[in-house]
Amino acid sequence: RGLGVSGSEAMAGPALWLLPPDAGDRGSQRCRLGPRALAALGLGLGSPVRICLPGGAALCAAWPRRDRAEGFLQLDTKCVSPGLVGRPCQGLSLGLGHLQPLSCVKLRRVRVRAVLETGARGLGGGTGTPRGEAGARSLGGGAG
Repeated sequence: RGLGVSGSEAMAGPALWLLPPDAGDRGSQRCRLGPRALAALGLGLGSPVRICLPGGAALCAAWPRRDRAEGFLQLDTKCVSPGLVGRPCQGLSLGLGHLQPLSCVKLRRVRVRAVLETGARGLGGGTGTPRGEAGARSLGGGAG
């Protein structure tokens, strides 16, 4: 069953038929569009996009269709709202108004702090005590 574009959605632009992703795109979080649709939305390669669908939304990275065909949207559903999990997203007709380019802030700097622990959960899996003491404690059992 398809979701048609009504006259009240004239600003939504031309209809895009939602298709399943290419086999190589499964799990990639890509959405593939024709070059005119990418240009109309001001999207570059890998630009983040929010796609509003009946029952929820999906987030994806914009990529051009391999065949450069217009009028189709291929969507990998790796990142969808809970209402779309496990539901096939295909066979729908969406206008460009259902696709929202998202802005993302470019980082100028990143600070990483490494925290090393000693103890049972440390990197070496040791207890932080000499082997003999740890054995004596675990075997002592309070008898003495």
